[in-house]
Amino acid sequence: MFLSPGLSVFYLISVAILFSGLFLFKKSDRPLKSATWFIASMMLFLCINVFAASIINLIHIPINLLTMGIFNCIAGGGLWFLILVKKQRQRYTLELFDWVSVALIAGVAITCGIIQFGTSLTPQYITSDPSVHMKMAMNIINTQSVSEMFFGPLNNALFMSIGMPFVHTLSAVKFFILSEFGMFALHGWVFYILINRFSKNLFTKIFSVVVTVLYMLGYPLNNMIFGYNYLGTGVTVLAFLLFLADAYYKREVHRRIVIPSLMLACLGLFLCYMLFMPFAYVALFLLVAWDYFQQKKLITWEMVRTQLEIFLLPVIIGLIYCFFGWFGSAGAAGNAIAAEGYIYRDLYSNFIIWLPIALYGLIHSLKKKHWTALQPMSILWFCFMIGLLVLGLNTKVSSYYYFKTYYVMWMITLALFYLGITYFSEKSKEMVISYFLVWGFVATMFFSGTDAKVKEHNILFNPEIRSDAQFHIYLFNRYQLQTATPSVTGEEFELYSYLLNHVDQTEQVPIADLEDTTYWYEALTNQRVYDQYFWLTDVKSWCKNIQENFNYVIIMNDCEKIQGQTEFLQSLEIIYSNSAGYLAKTPKGTGSLNAIPAHS
Repeated sequence: MFLSPGLSVFYLISVAILFSGLFLFKKSDRPLKSATWFIASMMLFLCINVFAASIINLIHIPINLLTMGIFNCIAGGGLWFLILVKKQRQRYTLELFDWVSVALIAGVAITCGIIQFGTSLTPQYITSDPSVHMKMAMNIINTQSVSEMFFGPLNNALFMSIGMPFVHTLSAVKFFILSEFGMFALHGWVFYILINRFSKNLFTKIFSVVVTVLYMLGYPLNNMIFGYNYLGTGVTVLAFLLFLADAYYKREVHRRIVIPSLMLACLGLFLCYMLFMPFAYVALFLLVAWDYFQQKKLITWEMVRTQLEIFLLPVIIGLIYCFFGWFGSAGAAGNAIAAEGYIYRDLYSNFIIWLPIALYGLIHSLKKKHWTALQPMSILWFCFMIGLLVLGLNTKVSSYYYFKTYYVMWMITLALFYLGITYFSEKSKEMVISYFLVWGFVATMFFSGTDAKVKEHNILFNPEIRSDAQFHIYLFNRYQLQTATPSVTGEEFELYSYLLNHVDQTEQVPIADLEDTTYWYEALTNQRVYDQYFWLTDVKSWCKNIQENFNYVIIMNDCEKIQGQTEFLQSLEIIYSNSAGYLAKTPKGTGSLNAIPAHS
């Protein structure tokens, strides 16, 4: 690993140089909202990380804090040269309401994160997916290279690399979890700046915060509970792309800024989660084409050049990393998209509250010719969902992949819902208030337990509780947060800590257990035991392989299949044990254990 405290400090300085340059560089002749473009600059920074890494990796330069920091200094230095020497400094307005809203959204994210992970930042997820995503980030740190869809792993790896020189190896997971906090907050912030541009007055501004919080507590929080790092990040990048598309169409910023920004966001989306890419690209293509059509320049070189400037590099780089990399190594996409998995499933009930006003917002905006990227994106995405549903009902696509589309549809629906609210408020603020009061009453009846209490007191007055039907996503999330259990127990942490502190980290140490425990073991200890996964072969063959080829092995006590292998277990010399399992030396193992600090 190429890590040190000095490199961490250097990289943080480089981040400050590039980020401040992005924020302060002139984007428009008009003053812009400071909070909006502070958040947009954060997203641009993450997308630039991905662009830089994709190029650096292709020319076989290692990707680490040093090389990425040097890139940041060069790019940031160039921006600061233009700011100071060429007087290209952006003017901003300081809108207190926006900054208070940003703080409130951050507070929601932090509160949810603490409820899920605790102040000790203990991994508590309901799937093993986060362990795989942490392992992918650690692989980037180990190999100093990137591959396939690396947006999430790269930015996680850079963040983890900053803190790892200061902590024990096992504590790297805390930085991974902190990045989850950050991405959840950023998700809310990007949604806020996407819809806030529709605000017309203080009344609608207040509702922009309300809708953002309601949005976050639905599918984005569900995503954090499941630990689908790439999925939530992909929706965030998609929302940012829609934000930039509107900025382009409405001429909010200069062309020389918005076109490269759109290119970076398109690349970021491709290298984050390519399932979202085709429809987002088509929606953006149509919006740009419509813009040139309105200017009577549709069939011109200028239109072609703009489309190429936006899409050419993302498509080339995306094909290199995703299609030639992912499909080449993972097999046919058809097999992957037909595989089932654990995901939140609800066909339509969570959308009933929002759809009437969302549809009104979509139809009214089309009628009034208030063009926005949400319009083509919503229509294309809905058609995509219908197509996937038909394929799914014919067993061509798994329900797992189908329900992934709901995380995008939630973002689109609530954004259109807010757009509809702004239109309604022009005619009748009382209608908007009444709508929220009615559904607020229903939600209060259920979440306060009043519905249940009335039923318990006299079932004749409330035979069946029905108020939960339209709040199922919120109910599910609340239940999971209330019943969250550690993905890794304290005893497992102790066992892994002993391994890291006493066994040379170049030593490969297999583990006897099933998927969830093994994946977290690999992520936390930086062990890689792909060829020795316990469940991929019969038990006797696995035991023989361990005896003949490895010096050490970890046996977990809850692994029932291994307990019957008496001869194998008796051949092991137990070195350390606790209630979770034990570290043992095999008959092949020689010499004494080394006291190796687990900080490098």
